Amino acid sequence: MVLKLFGLLDLIAATSLLLLVFGKGEIFAITFAFYLLIKGLIFLPDPSSFLDLFSGFYIALFILGIGFSFFSWFFIIWLAQKGIFSLLFSLD
Repeated sequence: MVLKLFGLLDLIAATSLLLLVFGKGEIFAITFAFYLLIKGLIFLPDPSSFLDLFSGFYIALFILGIGFSFFSWFFIIWLAQKGIFSLLFSLD
C-alpha cells in the first residue's frame, strides 16, 4: 500500500513539474519539492533516492527562476515512469 502511495505522489510531483513548465502551480510544486527532498533523504542509500533528491532540488531551482531546460523533461519522465511502475508492479 505504501508503494502505491509513493507511486501516486511521484506522479503528482511529475505533474507539478509539468505545470511549472507552463508557468502554473508554484505553491503546488513547492510542496512536492519538499516531498521529494524528504523522501530522498529517508531512503538515501538507494540509487533512485539520489534522483529523488536531484528532482526535488531541481524543482526548487526551477521555482527560483532557472527556467526550462532538457533536465525538466528528464525529471518529468523519471518521476512519471517511477510512479507508474510503483502503481502497476507493487505487490500490495
